[in-house]
Amino acid sequence: MRESKRGKTRGGLRIQPENVPSGCFTRKTLLDTIRRNGRASRTQLAELTGLTFMAVKRNMEELLDLGLIREDGTEPSSVGRKSVLYAVNESFACTAGIYINMYETRAAVMDLGGTILYSKRMAMDQPCNQAELIDRVIRLAQETLEESGQPRERILGVGIGVPGPVDPGRGLVLSPPNLTCLQYVPLRGIVEQALGLPAFLQKDANVIALGELRHGAARGHADMMYIYADVGIGGGLVLNGSLYLGLNAGAGEIGHITLDQDGPVCNCASTGCVEAIASGLAVTRRYNREKGCSASIEDVLQAAAQNDTCAVMCLNDSARTLGIAVGSLINLLDLPVIVIGGLLAERYEPYLALVRQSATEKKLKGYRSNRILPSALANNAGVIGAGELVADHFFKTGVLELFQSGAAS
Repeated sequence: MRESKRGKTRGGLRIQPENVPSGCFTRKTLLDTIRRNGRASRTQLAELTGLTFMAVKRNMEELLDLGLIREDGTEPSSVGRKSVLYAVNESFACTAGIYINMYETRAAVMDLGGTILYSKRMAMDQPCNQAELIDRVIRLAQETLEESGQPRERILGVGIGVPGPVDPGRGLVLSPPNLTCLQYVPLRGIVEQALGLPAFLQKDANVIALGELRHGAARGHADMMYIYADVGIGGGLVLNGSLYLGLNAGAGEIGHITLDQDGPVCNCASTGCVEAIASGLAVTRRYNREKGCSASIEDVLQAAAQNDTCAVMCLNDSARTLGIAVGSLINLLDLPVIVIGGLLAERYEPYLALVRQSATEKKLKGYRSNRILPSALANNAGVIGAGELVADHFFKTGVLELFQSGAAS
């Protein structure tokens, strides 16, 4: 094993990339390529980056000395010497994640490979006001950090996933229809001040998309979309390996595509949106109207499991409607992978198959290889993806500061 020369520099890494020596960007390019491909040999890195083999070798030595990468087996070969493969050193540092939805809040500490080292959850089953909820979330995060056993200087920061819409630039939760007590809360700043760590905020579907991209159903792909089929319907879009936010940081809102101009009024004030027709809330409203009752979405799902004809019809129609939108999405972006999660997809077994069937009927006939997959990370997708917000920041800018800081000396 090679002795690491890394210093104690960890949390709060910040960088202004002006005047950064070119060698730092070379090492960053190699590190990004390894991270994107999982692992690679020096020969493969030269081919993938266009760098000379000697440049790769020299800069890989620096990355090894810093402890940012590690040897990870050898490349299969029938002739000659086997090439050593290199991977990101997951134990170099840790990230923290907080994921909040209407059912629960989860907090976790992870390594750079997305493996959860310690986590805690808090059910959202007690009524509370804004101040009480924020206090509970902060307390959960503090307990998670303290009980994880990881020194605070090893934790690079904390990512936060919360029901949207959000303003990531200002760290502000805007007006989430399913968690109204967090309206216009500057959550990023509150978390930073309470935990003493840099924080990063994104809407829930975006962090889940990152989790599934890096460590779940869409691993190995650069382009994908995650669709959240739950009480509401949302989405997170990834293009070229990064979240695509759009001009207003709202990209991916498949739930607000209009399918029926004369359809029901949506929470967004438009009519006939996918969410207004196919969400868990829409399913529940329709079921209650048909049955003359006041059931919850949990009640409807349980009724469907007992072959209640009305519940089955409402859920089947929801899946088919979402499938129409997914088919249109495939026609628009030709994404290789679309991952579907959330309560409806996870609790109603026929849901995904019906989405696939409906999407297949609507997508162009030449589009045969696009895959519609279930979530692979289930309840941990959000908190793992929140940690990826921190990891992304570190690999984008933090490593440049590390290269310049003299930590390798």
